[in-house]
Amino acid sequence: MRARIGAALAGVNRRNAMDAPDLDDPRAWPGANAAIAPWADAQRAIDATTRADADALDARLRDWLAAAMAAGDGDRLVRALADAPSAAAARHLRRLLADVERATQSPNELHTTLFAIPVIVVAGLDAGAAPVTLAGVLPDVATLAAMLRDARAFGGCETFALSSSLVSVERLDIGALPGLLARRALVADAGDLACTCGSFPARC
Repeated sequence: MRARIGAALAGVNRRNAMDAPDLDDPRAWPGANAAIAPWADAQRAIDATTRADADALDARLRDWLAAAMAAGDGDRLVRALADAPSAAAARHLRRLLADVERATQSPNELHTTLFAIPVIVVAGLDAGAAPVTLAGVLPDVATLAAMLRDARAFGGCETFALSSSLVSVERLDIGALPGLLARRALVADAGDLACTCGSFPARC
């Protein structure tokens, strides 16, 4: 009897199971705007039935992205991704943008890779206390760097530098990418890429 009940429940669960593809995407996607980004090419590349066709379309998209990067036009990249007509199109453009970023460095040279460590600041005050502002600067980055090396956070790579600045996500988002890469090229030999720090209000 117990076995028959278990089998019956399993059958009900299978019939009522819902996979992720069965769920409607709650996000609202704007219509493709060719004036902002070549979304038609992106969709054709996704739908291409041959590798040659997909590669040709992707090459045109990379050229468009590379032109925006070379012009230092991070706002164009932000607008393009904000106006993506679908999640698949946005994902495709982001992957091509990663290709363009990797192509900015020669394969015959040592690479300088930018990285960021996400930090969540939790602060509070007693009720009635006056608001204070926390400085967005770490007082001891050397200790943090030593901890990362001891934990082999970057595998065998022990040559890295940390900035003492805490910055908002906007400083590191797509819009900031052209400027960050340009500064990386200028200071690659110096080993220090400073960022303007932010400040964080703490309230009760």
